[in-house]
Amino acid sequence: MEGLKETLDKYEIDIRHEPIGKMGTDKSFIGMKTIFTYMPTLEEDYVEFAHLVDTDKAQDMGSYQTYYRRYNLLCYFNLIPEKALDDDGERVQKRRTQQQSKQTVRKLT
Repeated sequence: MEGLKETLDKYEIDIRHEPIGKMGTDKSFIGMKTIFTYMPTLEEDYVEFAHLVDTDKAQDMGSYQTYYRRYNLLCYFNLIPEKALDDDGERVQKRRTQQQSKQTVRKLT
């Protein structure tokens, strides 16, 4: 997504993100709506992504929204992320698994 900001500035396109969702039911969902505004005419277009969730942890919600912002931009502009930048959270998951393993060992000793 390198260079995207320069391109948006050149064509006078503003971007804003609005969280969407509904929590506290068996059909809870979370997502992000990304709105693109062509500033000279204020014309708008948008893309949104959401999915059902089974958690209400703030950290999980923040993670989802961070990914949705990025994926909405990738989707809208038909960009392909570099593998090094897009590990689908694998590094975070590995770190959590390692931390949980360490915590388990500590509890047993």
